[in-house]
Amino acid sequence: MLELDPPSEPGAMPHELLEQWPGYLGYLASFGYIAVIWVNHHELFTRIRAVDAGLLWRNLLLLLTTSFLPLPTAVHSTAFQHGTRADQVAALLLYCALAAAMGTSWLALFHHLCHRPRLLVAGTPPEFSAAERRRSLVGIAAYAVAAGSAAWQPLLGLGVVAALPVFYAVTSRDGPVADQLPERTRTCSQTTDCRGPFSLVIDRFDTSRPPRDPCPPS
Repeated sequence: MLELDPPSEPGAMPHELLEQWPGYLGYLASFGYIAVIWVNHHELFTRIRAVDAGLLWRNLLLLLTTSFLPLPTAVHSTAFQHGTRADQVAALLLYCALAAAMGTSWLALFHHLCHRPRLLVAGTPPEFSAAERRRSLVGIAAYAVAAGSAAWQPLLGLGVVAALPVFYAVTSRDGPVADQLPERTRTCSQTTDCRGPFSLVIDRFDTSRPPRDPCPPS
């Protein structure tokens, strides 16, 4: 949904390309945000031993908010290239609202894990979920600051928005490496294969190995 138009006026290519700098910045900020989400999500699930319905619903909420990100990216790209100051403020407020909603979905996910440490692999530091909750709250507060800055000076708000993915990248925590992970076991009372909710589907179509019983006898 990002709108970047190729130059059309003869002799004006450098100028028209430079005029689209808000679109480039918006794209990089959004791509960086999605990249950080992907990396953090991957690192989180290296620590997950089992899932329950609450974790799956919160994970879907994160997916939902992430899927909306192209819309405010395109809106604020258009606003900074062709819109008025009021358009720019509105576009940044929309972007900050969605980003804060994404932060809230992370907060809900880590709050769930904080009260259900049995879902995490053995050896996960006790403070892990609580620290990630605080990190989510800092991110939500930072987007609130970006929204306030946008109302005063849109370019300042845009700079804060572009810098926040860097904050998430720098403060991300590495998960355990593969050879340090304990064996992930489960009981038949759990309804999901410990490797993830889609592992049974993968097993069904993977002919390189025999079918795997997701609930072996103890």
